[in-house]
Amino acid sequence: MLPIFDPLDAPCHWRPSPLAAGPFAGLQGGAIASLLTAEIEAQAASRNWGTAISSAAWFLRPTPMADLRSEIRVVSDGGRVSVIDNTLYPAANFAPGVLPKGLDTGTILEPSHALNYYENYHVDTAIPEHRLNYNGMVELPLGKGKRYMRNANKFVDALLGGYQLAFTGQVISQGFQVGAGNWGATSQVEVYKSGQPVTDCRSGVCRPAYLWFNGYIPPTVINAAKNGVTGVPANYTPYLAPINNTPGTANYGNNNVNVALKNGTSVLTGYSPGPSGANPFSQTILLGPFNFQTDISIYKTFSISERVKFRVNVDGFNAFNIQGRVNPNTSDGIESLQNSYWTPRQVQFSARLTF
Repeated sequence: MLPIFDPLDAPCHWRPSPLAAGPFAGLQGGAIASLLTAEIEAQAASRNWGTAISSAAWFLRPTPMADLRSEIRVVSDGGRVSVIDNTLYPAANFAPGVLPKGLDTGTILEPSHALNYYENYHVDTAIPEHRLNYNGMVELPLGKGKRYMRNANKFVDALLGGYQLAFTGQVISQGFQVGAGNWGATSQVEVYKSGQPVTDCRSGVCRPAYLWFNGYIPPTVINAAKNGVTGVPANYTPYLAPINNTPGTANYGNNNVNVALKNGTSVLTGYSPGPSGANPFSQTILLGPFNFQTDISIYKTFSISERVKFRVNVDGFNAFNIQGRVNPNTSDGIESLQNSYWTPRQVQFSARLTF
């Protein structure tokens, strides 16, 4: 009797024979159900699952005529009825060459620690790489006995002398992960920072900007006279381009590819081999612009009597009204100057009477 599935060297790995083919593309549904059920029945006695009384199978067509692996999962057992799930997967979780050679990926249901590390371990851009906080307090040198107005009379000294100034602020960096959505030609990442001013007219309104790094700018808009980005250096090459990057061709500007099917037809689909982190730039973090701002408070306490005090405060948040610069677009590398990192200056007046 000829086998429908041939066992491979690894446990629970199978290769369908021509007998497993259905009348249409892919595997025959009955062959899949028989394989999954037979595997459960083979382990039933040793694991005390009892005798199978019913089975049900769900699958999507076409299931490819390719190497497969099965994975049994116990839903419930130990009672009057055991419920066992057996799922069929492609023998390989990921396309060849997508992950580093030799990386243990684990299983679909239980991914390995190594795969989790590969996908998710990178610099946390929510935590600044550089942060400097500063603060201080200064008594203004105004009033009787001070550097300025040292001979002021009692009234002038009470009105203008004795003010204090307190301040706090920070210098902070920001980081960002470059875009990793394209799968075409790659190049070295080049960071220009503020050294490459450009004019961005893509919206129909021309605005100054900076090309912070060599992100992907479509060839049709590079230094274009209308609705383009001018000032792009002559030797510019994007660090990562889409697969289809020739203007005028089908699917220009995207990552669509034709995938050949077993029945000889092909389907157009977006190339994305997965998993998360598989793109070579998935963990590439760059520094963005540095920013600083200061909050300042000027205050004074007036002595009305021995018991009655009156304090006035003028507080300036972002006292120097610094706009601050935001991170560039993570895909095209252009830093817009139309947005602010900090909120505009705010001034607050307050008074307090103590008695």
